Amino acid sequence: MDPRHRFFAFEELHREMERFIGEAEGRRRVAGFFWERIWRPRFNLYDSDEEIVILVDLAGMKKEDLDIHCDARTVYLRGEREDPIPSAAKRCHHLEIPLGPFEREIHLPSVVDPARVAVSYEHGWLEIHLPKAERIRVPIEESEAQDG
Repeated sequence: MDPRHRFFAFEELHREMERFIGEAEGRRRVAGFFWERIWRPRFNLYDSDEEIVILVDLAGMKKEDLDIHCDARTVYLRGEREDPIPSAAKRCHHLEIPLGPFEREIHLPSVVDPARVAVSYEHGWLEIHLPKAERIRVPIEESEAQDG
């Protein structure tokens, strides 16, 4: 079986668990989905020998509305997606797209060099390139033996 198929099966299980927990927590339900005050954009994370790459799905966003910070082990994303539905609309028959403020904290599988991060945003995809930190060998100094 293709490993991606297993991933999608777990993704479906994850959605069902969120639905169950949302019902238990009493979150507001709209058209089969639970709206939370803060939503979390979906992302893919992969790496090579030299870097870690994060691809975040942020359709409908402007780069000015994004706030990105990172340290050696974590990337922090914040922003807000505006409602594209015109105020003249009388009824919404189906709502799935999360709106409003979002936050996402992404823990990295390796230490990176935050000073060399490169970010681009095009066609709704935020792409973050995080060069891995170089490992340096620390020499061990010999201590002088003390006579007792």
